[in-house]
Amino acid sequence: ALGASAGLFMMALACFQPAQWSWTLYLGYPLCQLFGSINSYGIFVFMWLLPDHQNFVSSAVGGVTALSDMFTLLAVGLGSCCGLFIGWFLFGICILSLIAGTCCWFLIPDKKTMFLFVEKAVGETDDVPQEGGEEMSREKEAEEEPTCCGEGGEWDLIKKSVSVMRHYKVANGLLLVFSIFYCLSIIYPVQEMMYYYQALFPKNSQAPDELVNLFAVLYGIGGFVCALMGGVLCDKLGLRVFTVVVAACSFLVACTIPFPSFAIQVAAQLFMTLGLSLYMIVCNRFAMLYAPPELFGTLSGVQFTVISFGMVFGMQGLSMVTATMEDGPLKYQVPFVVFGSLSTFFGLTLAWYWTRNPPPPVGAFCHGEHPQE
Repeated sequence: ALGASAGLFMMALACFQPAQWSWTLYLGYPLCQLFGSINSYGIFVFMWLLPDHQNFVSSAVGGVTALSDMFTLLAVGLGSCCGLFIGWFLFGICILSLIAGTCCWFLIPDKKTMFLFVEKAVGETDDVPQEGGEEMSREKEAEEEPTCCGEGGEWDLIKKSVSVMRHYKVANGLLLVFSIFYCLSIIYPVQEMMYYYQALFPKNSQAPDELVNLFAVLYGIGGFVCALMGGVLCDKLGLRVFTVVVAACSFLVACTIPFPSFAIQVAAQLFMTLGLSLYMIVCNRFAMLYAPPELFGTLSGVQFTVISFGMVFGMQGLSMVTATMEDGPLKYQVPFVVFGSLSTFFGLTLAWYWTRNPPPPVGAFCHGEHPQE
């Protein structure tokens, strides 16, 4: 919260005094992105407080991210109707961030206490820390070390995460390939949305502007609701069936996005919103099932690093291919459909693989269970 507040203050300062402090915008924005993401990931620790609703808790991260995008529209709306200067808006968010961080500092249990809840969730102990009890005392926490959640340096955690990926190389490989094509099938259309709509609709049509503005609202509000409901749905359906649902989002985007119809494009945006909101739940659940608790964040980070490199190479290859194509909607539609088809195929393949090789139960690594694929 402190880092995000510092970034917001720098951005506000650049708005108030652009002649002298415009350079602080280049520092403030990355700080906001970095520490804002870290703050969002802090929600994950509550999975061990609510072990029966872990998917719901993990989906809250995506929901909060989607809802935070609405702050952009809020800033524009306040500027239009009330004349609120963007610098004051950023400064206000900075103060709210500091207040929220201070409240969390006093209310959220520390790391050692959370590991006691982890042990309870994975079945290593029957003792749940009680507020005010002897087991929750700071002196007790300092003396006890968690039995399954050992400490380790960052590099050691990365090596352990790679070891987990190698141990479950088929499941992990399918997840990574599916994730790369899935992100390309959803994120690429979002990135190229305005250019694609301008090529899809007549030159003087207002549809491109209206659709782009509509997507901001759909993703902000609908993304928050879909993410939370998606977590509940994953709790009910299980990871395998839920992965089929997520792959279906990519398939539906590929089926609807080529049509030059305003209504059908709104439907495609709804499927994009649903897909962006639900996908993270699959990756988070994968890490919870295949890795011990202390590697949950590190394994996710290593996986997303691989996925990011895959997307970079995919985008580079796509740029080389589209450079040889004539301008027009087909230039965008071909990659949309190809990525959507590949994403659907690998998503269904991963779900089929899990019918033959189910994921290990939560806490298997803590109990010394390392089932082979």
